[in-house]
Amino acid sequence: MRRLLFGVVLAACLCASTAFADNYGMAGCGLGAMAFKDQPGSVQIFAATLNNLISPQTFAISSGTSNCVDNPNTASAMFIQVNKDALRTDISRGTGDSLASLSKILKCSDSDKLGVSLQKNYQTIFPSDTTPADKINDSIRSTIHNDAELSKDCAAVI
Repeated sequence: MRRLLFGVVLAACLCASTAFADNYGMAGCGLGAMAFKDQPGSVQIFAATLNNLISPQTFAISSGTSNCVDNPNTASAMFIQVNKDALRTDISRGTGDSLASLSKILKCSDSDKLGVSLQKNYQTIFPSDTTPADKINDSIRSTIHNDAELSKDCAAVI
């Protein structure tokens, strides 16, 4: 009976992920995916267990954390929503932790270059204090796209 229950739970864990992202295997996204990536074989059983043992995989999927984001645009929008004030400050300075994190989400190889470009376009990105996160995200992506050098540097901006 215990083995049957374990098998059912394991199968549910392996099939639970509905998000698609790079670098995770059959176990889906979550902490296990971050630890074991897409290594083939029975290591995915451990990944599935870890995905649900420490932090529920459903939370990671719904919150877009732990490698459970299928789209860099969605990831950057979520990041901006949560870190809007810190990002506003960092973009005004052209440097900072939240700007460096956004650079990683957008897969930019040079966060300093990104900071300079976004700082130059601060008024466009933050036209008012009440600018919604999705408009900020669109303006940031547009700024990157319109900068020929920067658009080559940021792989996640199409």
